[in-house]
Amino acid sequence: MFQRRLKIILTFLVMIAGVLLARAVQLQVLQRGDWESKSAETLKRSTLLETTRGQILDRTGRVLASDVACINAAVDYRAIIKDPRWMKDMARDRLKSKPEQWGDRAHRTENLEAEIAQVSTDIDAMWPALAEVSGRSLDEILDVRQDIQARVMLRQRAVWYKRYQQAMSKHEQQVLTQRNEPKPWYKWLIGEDEQAEPQPEQFEVTVGEEMSTHVVLRAISSDVYNELDRNLEHLPGLELKKSTHRLYTEPASTCAANLLGHLSAVTREDLERDPNVGGDDMRRYYKNDLIGRTGLELLMEPLLRGSVGREERVAGNDHPVEH
Repeated sequence: MFQRRLKIILTFLVMIAGVLLARAVQLQVLQRGDWESKSAETLKRSTLLETTRGQILDRTGRVLASDVACINAAVDYRAIIKDPRWMKDMARDRLKSKPEQWGDRAHRTENLEAEIAQVSTDIDAMWPALAEVSGRSLDEILDVRQDIQARVMLRQRAVWYKRYQQAMSKHEQQVLTQRNEPKPWYKWLIGEDEQAEPQPEQFEVTVGEEMSTHVVLRAISSDVYNELDRNLEHLPGLELKKSTHRLYTEPASTCAANLLGHLSAVTREDLERDPNVGGDDMRRYYKNDLIGRTGLELLMEPLLRGSVGREERVAGNDHPVEH
């Protein structure tokens, strides 16, 4: 009797081990490519790239308005939100440049905490410094900072919602195809529930804009550039980036200024009227974008602005994997 019970128990254990082994083979061999692609997908960071605005020409082909090279003062988003992990990394890099403090192992933790506090203080002092060097008010600079945060949040929600919609659509298709098909007996053993509805929290994403710099001062002068460049060590997250800005050539800039028009930052009303909301992300407007406000810049806005670019990178890899 005992041997019979033992055989039954062993048979049951062997069956369970067989199912687990089959599941392991399925995951690590048969579905390896699928899981690797899914893992790589979660590490991708998508970033929108600024577009170059189209030129305005006269009937002889002379350029009246075009984008020309300039330098922008941009701040890392992690400095804008004072991300604790980023500030710790920044503090550690600063200490490594000070051998007398970093080499003191007995007080390294204390030195690191003190340097993190100094990084935080420098970030707080950076906004008044940018306002002073640019001749703008502190409130204007803080408004730009707030707009950047709103822009990134809007971009993050757009990407999240798009992925959630795609998952829901795929789920609905699976439900339709499996509704009249019997479920294999082994599914409950290996824990597969293909009809489980996707949950919103599964699609929390980190977009590339959360890891990149954002323009605070556009087309800065040589004097402003030199002043900021001299003090970069005390301006955490600040980067002087090559970019472009709109230039109206003479005499059109004076004789035909009203005809050519001008650009300005998008407003709440512009965002509400944006026809690309929920559609083409490459043509959608976000806070801090520029838009044609008057004249030909307004009339030909869809054609002149064109589409922005998109770049995808894998976390930890500096080289883009897709443009």
